[in-house]
Amino acid sequence: MKLGVIGCGTMGYALIKGFTESGVLAKDHILCCETNEVTVSGLQAMGYTVADVKEAISCDAVLFSVKPYQFKNVYDAIRTFIRKDTLIISIMAGFTMNQLEGYFDGCPIVMLMPNTAVSVKKGMTAIVYGEKITNDHKEFIEKLASAVGNYEVIDESLHEASMGMSGSGIAYAYMYLESMADAGIRLGMKPEQALKFAANSAIGACEMVLQTGQHPAKLRQDVCSPRGTTIEGILKLEEMGFRSAIQQAVKATVDKSKGNLR
Repeated sequence: MKLGVIGCGTMGYALIKGFTESGVLAKDHILCCETNEVTVSGLQAMGYTVADVKEAISCDAVLFSVKPYQFKNVYDAIRTFIRKDTLIISIMAGFTMNQLEGYFDGCPIVMLMPNTAVSVKKGMTAIVYGEKITNDHKEFIEKLASAVGNYEVIDESLHEASMGMSGSGIAYAYMYLESMADAGIRLGMKPEQALKFAANSAIGACEMVLQTGQHPAKLRQDVCSPRGTTIEGILKLEEMGFRSAIQQAVKATVDKSKGNLR
């Protein structure tokens, strides 16, 4: 199956890089549509084919990776070239399945919510299937998603939540790592040394949750000994509103997504 990618910015590029480096799609099976000249030059230098939007929409499957406010102009340019059998893949925030079905009437549609870690095959992708999706479509989509990390098929009601948790949530994880590394530097570590400690501690924590199946609260409690040092740090995080800040960040992301097209 040939894939057209309309919009090859940060997320679009992360996906095609992940697809090709994992071997699930060859570079000659991808047509990239991008207007930024620097990005176009970079794509061509890496061996990707850059095509216009009309060529991209002619592929068997088309991935839309444009900003929500850009979509209407893109759609106006392609609307007369859309085939009913084209698999439409959207990673655009703020769209509902009903809205996409209004634009791509009769087409099989799937909504994805990945994060940028797909570029290193460690992404987390949420998948929402439309009514016209076949088993062959599902096999193709899940092959793509599993090639670049993990995935979860979810109900559409959780699509925006998945954006806050994973699509945008990875940025909050980066901010946590940055803060931890800064703390190490403050205590005398070299920047690269501090970041190594912070990143590997986070990797270890994530693997403990995934491999043991234990709740993070239980694993945290295991680290906190009575009258010990760790519990003092936990109390400071609670005092500074750590939990609330994370939850409010996710909620703000979702609220922004809901308002994108309104």
